[in-house]
Amino acid sequence: MKSRKSSSGWLPLESVAFRWLLVPRLLGAFLVHISDCDETYNYWEPAHHLLYGGGFQTWEYSPTYALRSYGYILIHMFPLLATNTTNKLIAFYLVRVILAAVCALCEAYFYRAVAVRFGPVIARRTLLLLAGSCGMYIAAPAFLPSSFSMCLGMIALGAWFQREYTVAIFAVAVSSLVGWPFSAVLGIPIALDVVLYKRRPLLFIWWCLISFVMVSVPLVAIDSVYYGRPVLAPLNIVLYNVFGKGGPNLYGVEPLSYYLINGVLNFNVVFILALLAPLAVEFQTRPGIVHILQVFWEVLITVLGRGGSYVDTLKNILSAYQGNVPGAGIFIRSRDYRKVVQPMIIWMIIFFTRPHKLFYPALSGGEVFVSNLPAVLSLCSRHSSPTAFQDWLKFIDRVQTTLLYDLVVEMGISLVLSQEILTVVLGVARMPRLLRRFFISHLPTLTLVVFLLLSLSRAVALHIGYGAPMDVYKSLNSHQILSFTEQFPEVTEVNVCVGKEWHRFPSSFFLPNNKWNLRFLESDFKGQLPGLYSRHDNSTSVIPDHMNDLNREEPSRYFHLEKCHFLVDLDLPKTTPLQPRYSQDTGHWETVVRRPFLDTRRSHRLFRAFYVPWLSAQYTHYADYVLLRNKLLFVK
Repeated sequence: MKSRKSSSGWLPLESVAFRWLLVPRLLGAFLVHISDCDETYNYWEPAHHLLYGGGFQTWEYSPTYALRSYGYILIHMFPLLATNTTNKLIAFYLVRVILAAVCALCEAYFYRAVAVRFGPVIARRTLLLLAGSCGMYIAAPAFLPSSFSMCLGMIALGAWFQREYTVAIFAVAVSSLVGWPFSAVLGIPIALDVVLYKRRPLLFIWWCLISFVMVSVPLVAIDSVYYGRPVLAPLNIVLYNVFGKGGPNLYGVEPLSYYLINGVLNFNVVFILALLAPLAVEFQTRPGIVHILQVFWEVLITVLGRGGSYVDTLKNILSAYQGNVPGAGIFIRSRDYRKVVQPMIIWMIIFFTRPHKLFYPALSGGEVFVSNLPAVLSLCSRHSSPTAFQDWLKFIDRVQTTLLYDLVVEMGISLVLSQEILTVVLGVARMPRLLRRFFISHLPTLTLVVFLLLSLSRAVALHIGYGAPMDVYKSLNSHQILSFTEQFPEVTEVNVCVGKEWHRFPSSFFLPNNKWNLRFLESDFKGQLPGLYSRHDNSTSVIPDHMNDLNREEPSRYFHLEKCHFLVDLDLPKTTPLQPRYSQDTGHWETVVRRPFLDTRRSHRLFRAFYVPWLSAQYTHYADYVLLRNKLLFVK
């Protein structure tokens, strides 16, 4: 295997790193389910309409509001336009494979930049964290602006680390104008560095103008053609979120815990360490903190009436350790590490103080949002675990050995500052000395192993628990279903209906051809469902009827149950008048396909989130995700 050798050890080449990253990304392209209905209805459906006609239109694509850009859709559909693929299911997975490969390329570029700027040790661990991250596994194949901005964000950060400022500025511009406008906040540290530290304001202003013109002009041209009027979609979505009637709270919000829980689920220990990264970097880059600790202990010991040898001994220990504090010599480029955590700090300040927007109240997924900062998470975690915590644990071990434990016990304050409390706070339980030293010396490796195991467990749990909808919809393209419908040539339109499970529809790419249509049944959901695109030639510029921007229910969306040829449903025990168990009506419906789907209400929280062999089967319960056939409409 090709690699470079350096004074810090083995370092894989960029091409090798790309291949390592490509494997999990391609697995994600084929195995990850669509967890966000916004991805289906706001991106896959317009793409389907541009390629094959038909498909659903959300109010954001109405020319009245024009919040979404067709330019973004065309960028992703270009390979399909070039290949002229007629099989819609193949087209769907081809786009996902391309998205996964592009993400792996961006990660490899970021990895190279980390190696150049921060050295092989950090680069190796960043590579492993990126490759093994469940959050990246989910985000890479997602057809979402946040994933698009994630990839451009890695390009921007990588270019910034290598002092390629023009590339960094252009990447931020593309990310915010074409992808997600709010990702522009990640450009703040780059702007501060170029303008304040490098003192090159003209370079920054010039390339901001060039980037804006190069990106916005074609974007406005494309969207103006499709909407039938001049449109700058990124500006519209920002204005709507700031001044709109519904704004970001239109579909409901989640509290701060939503971020924290999803962060832990998808990045586990790395997310926790990344949140501590700003503090850890300060400890590493400020040796003076040791002097503060020294003064604190002197005051404490004086107040407790013990001085003399204890104070002198503690002074000697702290003074001796000061030479080993990372900020005193191990890390020379302290400004570089502060730069790394700046995007993380800005992200936390802006988004942790705002409720998380829900696109639809019925949405049960929502893991993808946290992946907007995986590169920074991976790099920041390097400061928290393998270096900072390890060095401070070594310090505590030395102090405990010579002085601290005897001191606190003699002073009668073992409940406050005992050895056990100190080690628990730092993540080390009371253990024999040899075992403790083994733990401390191998902390980076142990952290990585735990991270990889939890990531794998999470990925398996998602696939087993939530993969059923895509399997069921794929079965519509099976020989069994197609050959059956071909026996009834008089059926010119096949209606596949869905009620409460409307938000798990993966897209019209899963319907065999334009003869097949998805229809909505009335359910307990009382918000606005997407409508169908107009059949006119200029359908994208036609203002649709019965469309609003307040999420009010539109009864015109509902279809008659007796006209449904097939029905997709989650067969849960709990029913309501509008959400019955259709599978129990055997005189009307016949089960054609069934797949297990996680019943979250009857499953243990831990084991529904992470897969543990043998234990998960005992503590989780499943319902049937079914494809039903209407017996009354298929009668010979």
